[in-house]
Amino acid sequence: MMSRPLLRFHQLDTLRFVFAVFVATGHAQGWQVVPKGALAVDFFFVLSGFVLAYMIAERRPGFTEFSIGRFARLWPLHIATLIPFALLYLNAGEDPAERLGISFSMLVFYEVTLLQGMGFVPDLIMNFPSWSISTEFWLNLVLFYWVVRFAQPIIAALIAIACFVVLAVTMPKFDHAQVAMWGPFSYGVIRCTAGLMVGYLLYTLFQKSAGQTGRLQQPIFWGALQLVLLGGALWSMAFQPSNALGNALVYAALTLSIFLLVAFESPVTKLLSFPVLAFFGKLSFAVYLIHIPLLVLGEILALWQIEGQWTVGRLLVFWSALLSLSAGSYYLLEMPARRLILKALNKAPKPPPAGTAP
Repeated sequence: MMSRPLLRFHQLDTLRFVFAVFVATGHAQGWQVVPKGALAVDFFFVLSGFVLAYMIAERRPGFTEFSIGRFARLWPLHIATLIPFALLYLNAGEDPAERLGISFSMLVFYEVTLLQGMGFVPDLIMNFPSWSISTEFWLNLVLFYWVVRFAQPIIAALIAIACFVVLAVTMPKFDHAQVAMWGPFSYGVIRCTAGLMVGYLLYTLFQKSAGQTGRLQQPIFWGALQLVLLGGALWSMAFQPSNALGNALVYAALTLSIFLLVAFESPVTKLLSFPVLAFFGKLSFAVYLIHIPLLVLGEILALWQIEGQWTVGRLLVFWSALLSLSAGSYYLLEMPARRLILKALNKAPKPPPAGTAP
């Protein structure tokens, strides 16, 4: 029996791009410009948890098929953005891993195998936003797939609560918790685990409430609520200082926004699903991974900042270059490489319900 086609959540695609811009802005101009911008990564984790849970529950792929699909989606661009850093360090004749207590070859090994965010490397040296790709990839395989495949929302809730307790007690702001260690794990692992499990719980709520939400469709009301929650979260991320309570409220607002945007159709969902806007969502993964190599290149060539300051003209050039490279990456690297890997491993490519990488 043929599986039914999966929904494509275009409204979430658009938001992925918005949050990728937050991350790139924070790294380019400083986090003081977007004080809570790092919480965008948590949006990626929750969103990935939701759409991957939807895909696993509806399509029920085998573990091998699921693993190959995640590898084909994440690995090619990661390697492409890793190569410039490796060449840069080799050309400089220095060992960037020396201060980490490991060899350069081991550092490259951890990066190539996507283990750099899992607690094996005590600091981020290469294309450091890839820490989230690392944690998401391995947690999908080791934990998340099995929790969803065997339909264990209670276990997911308990795991999420445990993660939030750890973060609240030891690192309550958690917005930049990446490779710093907590026991045998990095804080990034805990942060990613929490987001994926919350995403699965959102999917469970979405599935169980489908009949009820159909009877509650009030486009103007839900649109206003979506706008207030999402707009408030974005405003806080852009203009309010990072603190434990504020970060928790933003996290909750973003999580609820994901559910409302997929459960209730409104003028807001229609706007966010507009094809031109949804197109930029396809570029979000490339924006997320390419902006650091582009910034480093700009520093070497003195392209972007003058005495530590950005001009409007140079910002326009930077973003034009970043978007152009991201579009080229999507069409000339990411999708062709994905098809090639799936074909080589005899797995016919299937379109995902929504992009699950940032």
